[in-house]
Amino acid sequence: MLAQYVADKKVSTSNQLDMAIAYLKKNCSLAQIDQQDFEKQIGVGVNYTDDDINKIVSTLINQHKEELLSQRYLVDIAALLRELREAHPFADGAKLIKTFNAEIESLIGPQTEEDLSLIHI
Repeated sequence: MLAQYVADKKVSTSNQLDMAIAYLKKNCSLAQIDQQDFEKQIGVGVNYTDDDINKIVSTLINQHKEELLSQRYLVDIAALLRELREAHPFADGAKLIKTFNAEIESLIGPQTEEDLSLIHI
C-alpha cells in the first residue's frame, strides 16, 4: 500500500513518509486501513508551492521581526524552525529551511564573530 503511494507521488516528502509509517504502525492491528483517514493524516493532496513557502516563512519572520532585529542570533532559531514545521507538517522541509535561512540572513545578516561569542557565553 505505502509503496504504491510513494510510486504515485502521493507521498513525496520524508515527513509524509514518516507520518505514513507511524500511522500504519499504530493501526496495523486493524483488518483494513481507513484510506480516507490515512490520506488525511499524511497530507495526501496537500501541496505547497514555492510562493506558499515564501509566504509562510515571511509571515513567521514578520511575527518575530523585532525580536530578531534586537537579539539577532540569540533568538532560538531552532524553535522558530520547529514552529514552521509543526504548523506546516506537509511542506517540503528542505525548502522551508532554505527559505527560512535566506530570509533570516536577509533581515539580520550573516552570523558575526560577536554573535558567536554571545551565543557561547
